Amino acid sequence: MLSNKINYIVHQFLPKSDIIWIKELEGGIINQTFLIRVKAVPCKEFILQQINHSVFPDVPALMSNLKKITAHLAQKTKNNKSNTLFQAFLYYPTTDGLYYYLHSDNTYWRLCDFIPHEALDNKINAKIVSEAGKLFAYFIQQLTGIDLKEIHEIIPGFHDSEKYYRDFITAVNENKVLRLDKTKAVYQQFIKFNYLIDDFVKIKNNKNIPLRLVHNDTKIDNILFDKTGQALSVIDLDTCMPGYLMSDFGDAIRSLTNTAKEDEKDLKKLGDDKIADAIIKNCIIDDTHGVLITSIGKQNRNHARKSVVEFAWTVGIPDKNNTETYIHTKIVSDAGNKEKGSASNEGQNIFHRPANHGIYAFVCNVDVYRLSYNDVTRTYPEISDRNGRYKALLSSLLNTFLNPKGAMTSTQKPHITDFEGVVSVSSNSTPAPTVSPINENYKTEIITVKDNLNKIEGTNIIEVKEFNGLGELSEIFEELIQAEPYKIS
Repeated sequence: MLSNKINYIVHQFLPKSDIIWIKELEGGIINQTFLIRVKAVPCKEFILQQINHSVFPDVPALMSNLKKITAHLAQKTKNNKSNTLFQAFLYYPTTDGLYYYLHSDNTYWRLCDFIPHEALDNKINAKIVSEAGKLFAYFIQQLTGIDLKEIHEIIPGFHDSEKYYRDFITAVNENKVLRLDKTKAVYQQFIKFNYLIDDFVKIKNNKNIPLRLVHNDTKIDNILFDKTGQALSVIDLDTCMPGYLMSDFGDAIRSLTNTAKEDEKDLKKLGDDKIADAIIKNCIIDDTHGVLITSIGKQNRNHARKSVVEFAWTVGIPDKNNTETYIHTKIVSDAGNKEKGSASNEGQNIFHRPANHGIYAFVCNVDVYRLSYNDVTRTYPEISDRNGRYKALLSSLLNTFLNPKGAMTSTQKPHITDFEGVVSVSSNSTPAPTVSPINENYKTEIITVKDNLNKIEGTNIIEVKEFNGLGELSEIFEELIQAEPYKIS
């Protein structure tokens, strides 16, 4: 029987203990877990886990890591008398002195302290997210001081984004299970962000970004909370390996902003579709330009909608811009006869006013398909004025160029003497190409990309329209406004 087996295994770690009861815990994805209560004063509880030998083939290396990490955290917690954030726990050795037990059926087991806690039941709110963020930050900080050379790489390439992306592209190209036709729109949206892989590599290669010991799996389920929502401890330390803080941060954001379980198959549960629909239907500005809602009624609930329009910084092209300083003076002829302490502003005033001039690069992207699109349900709620919103969106964008607004424009209104460039338009989910005008060959590059994309698709899905001056740009916008706004199916 299972209980006899578990009883026997527990006694390999706690040979003199009397077991009161054994309870199997659900919810773990990787390891099988049991809660053990033994007689003591007071009664003491432990976690017994069967280690997934397929996921973690080198169990001795794994447990060597966990022994060092938990002992280090326990010592730091003991030394830090002011600590109110973190509860440490320890793993226990067998009677043979090993921190794992290999059973006769070739299964591996380990035993550690149990920390009493309350189940979240997926009730994520602003307080929970804040608590999780603080505890993960404290946890990473407490890991400092461990010699990385003593930590084994348990899962090689666990956060090797380059390899994952290469494998993904290989799978798409081979299309062995014939799913590409059904997922083409999602795939084409995904590859728009392939530049992030290059950014990730650059950051890793930056010697100012240290390699450090990180958790590597900072999801909400790996934090224990009490009944008030206070974070208690970080668990599931199996993936703690040398890495980069940005991996933990990104994974935490992915998990903490999710409103469903990580293995949820119903995509509608990954966000609040009713809130998304309400935002789209009730506010045109929130639909087009995005919004972050942090409370709904009396509940601390977060819901974000990304803007349909994305702007890059307007950057001065090197060697083609300059800043001059103008001196403003006001002189009163009889200022010397004014009484001291006079409250009137009639004395001499001298101040400097900078003025920039030159050629500036501007890049903008409009994801028209996302107009009135519910990102949670991946559907378009029924609204009667989507065409009107599309027209208003393009009109407001054109007005931004015709009449720039901003700080100090009341006294330093820009003198736009010329405006040239290209507008690239895609008629399906393939991204319209953009290249920064900082590259003096940007027009040629965009046209080349357009030609190649059209060849790949076998049809003219990308169109590039050149303009020289605001007049020609307004003609292009007038033509675009008359078109039907694109939807993904």
